[in-house]
Amino acid sequence: LKRLSTVVIASILVTLINPNSYKVIPFLIELEGGLYKSFIVETMSPVTLFRSGFYEIQFVVFFGMLFLVALLFVLRARRLDVTDLLVASTLAAASLSMARFIPYFAPVAILLIARHAHRYVQRIPRVFETIGKNIEIPANSFFVIVLVLMLINGDMFKSGIRPNKFPEGAARFLKENRVQGNMFNPYVWGGYLIWSLYPDYRVFVDGRGIIPEVFFQSIRVLEASPAQVRDLPEWRAILDAYGVDFIVTFSVGNFTGKLVPLIPALLGDPVWHLVYMDNISLVFVRESDENRQIIDRFTVPKEWLWNEVAVEAALKAKDSPNPADYYETAGDALFAKRSYREAREAYSAALKLRPGDNRLRVRIEQLDVIIRAQGR
Repeated sequence: LKRLSTVVIASILVTLINPNSYKVIPFLIELEGGLYKSFIVETMSPVTLFRSGFYEIQFVVFFGMLFLVALLFVLRARRLDVTDLLVASTLAAASLSMARFIPYFAPVAILLIARHAHRYVQRIPRVFETIGKNIEIPANSFFVIVLVLMLINGDMFKSGIRPNKFPEGAARFLKENRVQGNMFNPYVWGGYLIWSLYPDYRVFVDGRGIIPEVFFQSIRVLEASPAQVRDLPEWRAILDAYGVDFIVTFSVGNFTGKLVPLIPALLGDPVWHLVYMDNISLVFVRESDENRQIIDRFTVPKEWLWNEVAVEAALKAKDSPNPADYYETAGDALFAKRSYREAREAYSAALKLRPGDNRLRVRIEQLDVIIRAQGR
């Protein structure tokens, strides 16, 4: 316990060797109690994420390990080592408060399970012991099995960007056509865009969230905040204040499944031109002499973006544990482009997952009337 305490104190002191020295502590305290934390998935509790439908394997494994460690501690309560209890409890509490701390708990939990479960494993009936001896796997065979499993899981050896996750096409469009000016982008794409476009372009915000206020400004833009700032809606005032000349964005929220409010706002604003879309991303360019050639060459009717919304929502629904909102958004987009039969199918898929939703039911009834009228 003394050795552990010494290491903990030394580790805390070492963290002060950073560009901000001790000033990092009040910053972390402010971050802990601020709104910024509530917007970031990795800073949310795994309990909250699991209840929200994020049934991902890492959370299942985490809760399984947590349960097993707690069970072993109860069984060995009389002989429990205080250091084990302190380390496990601290890391478990941290992991339950934020998902980003799970990687610190997991390796320690494995060691603790191995230590405290050893006595119980020895009590397994002799038949299992006999089986274990007869099926003993040499170390080299074990590594061969691991290699085969890695080959089966082709993702281990793939290069490039995961499809349908990042705006590869939009980044390529910007580089090939040399769109001029400052960029606005969503928070979740900032890291990729830095990697892909630096040093030709600077991002508006990225996943580091260095300046929380800028993060919240990016949210207000995406939400098309209507609050008035000098006779302008806030989202437009923010873009003007930063001199934003083009926007790279998605049309459907990655977690909400809802239409991004900025999209219809841009649709109704004649200053912004839709010049690129690829079912994952859109690029809007502000009216300007610098980008006149881009606008004249690539501008497409803004109404076409409803195709983008419908396809993007359908693609994201495949990876979502709660796809109902995505189906509803696809239905709204198809309804807007007057593809009524396809819209009804999308709404029906959403209604199966949310049978008590009156809006979906009313919209389907409206579509039935329209479809029957068209049939006549």
